[in-house]
Amino acid sequence: MPVLLQGLDALSRHVDKLASGKSDASSARKQKFNPLTWLAQYLLRNHPTHSSDHRDELCGVALTKTFKIFKAEDIEALTPLSAELQGKLIKNSSVPYKFSFVVGRPAKSFTTCVRVTLFKEKSAALARIRDTMVNDVPLTDCDETPAFTSFTPAGDLVQYVQEDLAKKLSVTGFKSEQGLANPTITNCIAFAIRGGMLLAGHDKAENFVKTCVEVERGRRNLLRRLPEFETTWQLFTHGDGLSTSQIEQVFQQLDTLWNMDGQFIRSLPANFAARIPCADPNKVTFNEFWTFFEALVCFSFEVFENAEKRRQMAEQEAQDALERQRQREANIAEEERQQRLLKAQFETLCADAYLNPELNQIMIKGAVLAYPMDLKGEHIVLILQLLRAWGHSLMDTEGKYMEQDEWDEHTKELWIGWRKLHGPQTNYPGVVDAESLKVLTDKEAFQAFHHIEE
Repeated sequence: MPVLLQGLDALSRHVDKLASGKSDASSARKQKFNPLTWLAQYLLRNHPTHSSDHRDELCGVALTKTFKIFKAEDIEALTPLSAELQGKLIKNSSVPYKFSFVVGRPAKSFTTCVRVTLFKEKSAALARIRDTMVNDVPLTDCDETPAFTSFTPAGDLVQYVQEDLAKKLSVTGFKSEQGLANPTITNCIAFAIRGGMLLAGHDKAENFVKTCVEVERGRRNLLRRLPEFETTWQLFTHGDGLSTSQIEQVFQQLDTLWNMDGQFIRSLPANFAARIPCADPNKVTFNEFWTFFEALVCFSFEVFENAEKRRQMAEQEAQDALERQRQREANIAEEERQQRLLKAQFETLCADAYLNPELNQIMIKGAVLAYPMDLKGEHIVLILQLLRAWGHSLMDTEGKYMEQDEWDEHTKELWIGWRKLHGPQTNYPGVVDAESLKVLTDKEAFQAFHHIEE
């Protein structure tokens, strides 16, 4: 009995400590599981007078409160967007775009309690949602996860979605497929499904759910570009609104600005500008335009992704072209330096040419560079070095000198170019003979051409 009383006394003190919000952090670190703490928490949660958990906690920048549910009256769903917990109203302030988020879920370790997180800003709620994983896939504000992938034909899935939503949500537009297709009824879900029906209609094997997601992502992307719309609109207006033809010019300007390659204009419905409800067709205001545009036009996010890829590719190609130009200029500068060195070595090259057996046969014995003479070897290198000293170098498309010891069509073309400018005139400019080699190794002609003085 004394031991039992001592244990109950310790338990009582522990309950009081938890109820006051105090805890021994050092002991918690030393001991992962304390039966006394667990029992005290259990008794505290299930105490008849405990209607809300004292352990309100901050979830990032949001406050999280836990409500204990004892009876059916403790929780009441008022609308799809609000509920009453323990007499406290929890709701979204407005819909669909500007609102304070309410995220509710069962509290850990027991199911008769609801934990509600109140976020002051949409960005804070989305940041919390992005930390969620579904089947090991991160969840974003608009993303398709493997759990919801479907390759059911669009028509069948639209009917299923419409019937299922009509049962679960009392939102206008879900009572029939015609309601979903009505552009005057605009909300996030209807817009996404309507866009999915439109885009997936071209291919019945299209993944309809994925298409709906792409449409919703495209809509959000357009909303983010509202300032660009307004800025471009102001370029064409003088304060009195725009005509139908001017609105088309706005879209052409945006198509170019966003690198859409005409895809933005092609995605618009036929006679789009002429269908805008307005007081004066020649003076359409931006508000009249945007209200109609936002509710009607469906763009897959893929359109914007493709445009971004084209922009990146164009930038990369421009950068590569600039780099190639810089490399070419560097190669040309290096080649000019090498040519200057060869000018200084001209006499040495000429001496090497006279001592070369193949070139000696041409200059002394009257042979020509042709079969049966070998068309590959040191004599070819000497001819190309002499041509290089004269300013005729064998170069690739990047402006880099090509080392070669074989006589082929490229070297022959280079020889013809030199001979037409410096060598003796002949009906056979491609032939390497004694007369042409004499000019090629003529020091006075070489110095006169390069304006070199003794």
